[in-house]
Amino acid sequence: LKLDRSVALPACGAMPPKGKVHEKRRRKKGGLLSFLPTFGYDSVAYLVVFAAIVYFKGWHIPLEDAVRRQLGLGPQTRDSADRIEASMKDIQSNKAIDLDDALSQFRHFCGGRWSTKGCPEYLTEVPKVLASLKLGPGTWDRKPFKKAKTLEFDKLLIDVSLKPEAANVTAELKAIAAELVGSAPKSVKKDLKAISVIQPKKEGSE
Repeated sequence: LKLDRSVALPACGAMPPKGKVHEKRRRKKGGLLSFLPTFGYDSVAYLVVFAAIVYFKGWHIPLEDAVRRQLGLGPQTRDSADRIEASMKDIQSNKAIDLDDALSQFRHFCGGRWSTKGCPEYLTEVPKVLASLKLGPGTWDRKPFKKAKTLEFDKLLIDVSLKPEAANVTAELKAIAAELVGSAPKSVKKDLKAISVIQPKKEGSE
């Protein structure tokens, strides 16, 4: 066989073009994150500024409220705060409130990371909360409470009853739990524990 010398053959050990070498090194250097787009420092700065504007303008609140509503939780907006304030005035005036009002109050004052630090003071108002709740719609014409809210309120009542400051209002907390059972969806009634877990303080006990 005759070798056609008109076709140039690569020399042994010849290196690829310089640009391809750098490209190969860049890919190797990227590793697992090489598929991600790269951003300059100016792009990061723009994102930080945009996030700050969204936060301070309050544009994130509607999205947060939408998520909380889907989870059956109350929104933490100004409207929610206004409702809590209005319902607190109602109990001071011996006016009726409903379970939604009571849940919003318990959640706001004693509900974990969304609560304020006023739980001990709020617990002194629980007898009035119960009295106003009993003035509200009777269990015969109440709409069933949403499942997620029912379970949340049930757990919240148990957690609150375990606080030392709640020792003198356990009877009222148990009565609120009974109101909750009366309005709970049938599918979750058997899962409610506050009515049996909360034990009222016995007369004469310290």
